[in-house]
This record gives sequence, C-alpha cells and structure tokens, in this order.
Amino acid sequence: MVASIVWPLAGILFENSQITEALPLLLKSLRIRENLLPPNDPVLANTYYSIGIFYMEDNQLEKSLDYNLKALEVREKCGDSDEGPLAFTYGNLGLIHRRMGNLDEASKCMEKSEELWRLSYGTDSDRYAM
Repeated sequence: MVASIVWPLAGILFENSQITEALPLLLKSLRIRENLLPPNDPVLANTYYSIGIFYMEDNQLEKSLDYNLKALEVREKCGDSDEGPLAFTYGNLGLIHRRMGNLDEASKCMEKSEELWRLSYGTDSDRYAM
C-alpha cells in the first residue's frame, strides 16, 4: 500500500526535475517491494529499472548500471512472454555504457535490445509506440 502511494509521488517529483527529492521515495518503495514480492516479480524488475533511469538522469552512471543489471536479472527470471521490458532494459544498459564511454558494451546491449524487439514484435509492431 505504501509503495503504491510513494511511487507516483516520486514520479511527480521527477517530472518536475526534483530528482534529489524523488530518489529517497523510490528507494523506500524498493525496500517495501523487495520485502513483499518474490524475486522474479515483474513489478520488482520495473522498480529496479525505474530507479536506474532516475540515477542515469542524475548522472550517477555506476548506480544506474547496478540497478539496470538488477532489473535485467529479475526480468530474465520472470518467464514473461512479453520481451518488450527486457528489450527496454538492454536499451538502457546500452545508453549507460555509451555515456560511460564503454562503446563496445553499449553496442552489444543495443544489438541485444533490437534482437529482442524483432523476435517479439517483428519490424512493423507499434505496441510500445506510445
């Protein structure tokens, strides 16, 4: 319950460029979700992924990388037939590695992201266009 209230508030703060204020709320929500959800829950993966985005926007690239890798680990355990979130995670990892100057790793992650999109949705899908 608390996590479902804290999360939208953090999103509002983030949208208003109040990243510093948003991060403690996200981390509080994460602690709650880690205690309540199984380790393969897609909501937990999304939480790690979102915190990774917050850290990337705050230019804390090492922390962003860590959270995106946690998201990847959970996402791969989910058994979800929708590969879109996994493709997004690999895409974010590519962006992080690019910003860190790890161009070979960035390229690998982006290629994996594109591969997942093609396998899951083909080349004409607009499923995540919004």
